[in-house]
Amino acid sequence: MRVRIDERGHLPADTRFHAADRATYDVAICMYHDQALIPIKTLAFDEAVNVTLGLPFVRTTPDHGTAFDIAGNYENFYLGGEWTQFTLDRRCGTAAAPFTGGVCAGQPFRAIADNPTFQGWFAHASWIITGETRPYTVASLNNETGGWQQPVPSRPFSLRGDSWGAWEIAARYSDINLDWNPRQVQTTTQLAGIVGGRERIFDIGVNWYMNRNVKLQIHDSFVSVDKGTALLPTNASQNLNILGVRLQFSN
Repeated sequence: MRVRIDERGHLPADTRFHAADRATYDVAICMYHDQALIPIKTLAFDEAVNVTLGLPFVRTTPDHGTAFDIAGNYENFYLGGEWTQFTLDRRCGTAAAPFTGGVCAGQPFRAIADNPTFQGWFAHASWIITGETRPYTVASLNNETGGWQQPVPSRPFSLRGDSWGAWEIAARYSDINLDWNPRQVQTTTQLAGIVGGRERIFDIGVNWYMNRNVKLQIHDSFVSVDKGTALLPTNASQNLNILGVRLQFSN
């Protein structure tokens, strides 16, 4: 089957997204990250969805921040965490078989069938054993946004052996659940549940800040994945132990 596509371009990004021009096309292909995301988040901040193509599985996420987080320092101790929840509107038209009952019976393709909800959270703690603290940097004039930065060694590493930079012991636990009614099968009255799986990770490691520009990390992650199907809920579950080493340069 051949499909004819009316394609135009290249076109200037600064004039493609106002209301009059958006009415003249169905899809805009942007070559750079900010060409697309700046207008999308301006026009539909609460509705935009990010989809990754070319993968053997469906990968999608809200196109904006959805999490509540909290973090703080007490001298050379750091503690932080985050919790997130997102809800989807799943349409009746995603079903392969026609509905004879339920909320989708006799409804158009775009009618809402259900509202799957997913949650995740993590907690992170660290102790800088050499005594440094994590500085907090404000990113806006009204102090509404900002972030904790990596510590700056009070005595940067020296090959002479008289100073060793800053050393930090860190631990992190995360839990994300992408299952929603996983035992629910598709019928003529409902869509199937979602078996996205659940992943829990406990990570412990050591960070060595040689100076303000170079960091060496050694971390060990214990990963538990619960994954399967509605009929075989654990047939793809597995436990992993991942050792990672990272050398980071920054300016």
